[in-house]
Amino acid sequence: MDDLDLEKPIGWSFYDILESEIIKKYSKELLQPITDKLYKTTYSYLWIICIYSILLFIVILANFLLLIKIYWKFSCSKIDRENFAEKA
Repeated sequence: MDDLDLEKPIGWSFYDILESEIIKKYSKELLQPITDKLYKTTYSYLWIICIYSILLFIVILANFLLLIKIYWKFSCSKIDRENFAEKA
């Protein structure tokens, strides 16, 4: 009963228990199969999401460049029409 610190809240003693090395070791050993299984099941989906994101970025970039090309084409032709009208 003497080693019980009554000035600390109950949460602090629970935190002290969780901070011990033995509990950390056992929790890692307990969660290791769960994390391995989760990683193995989601690994392929993560690659699919990465590849999809890269392809989507390339498509958006290509659309943006085509839009700029079309914009410059029409803006230059408008300037040419104005210059042609002034000369005539």
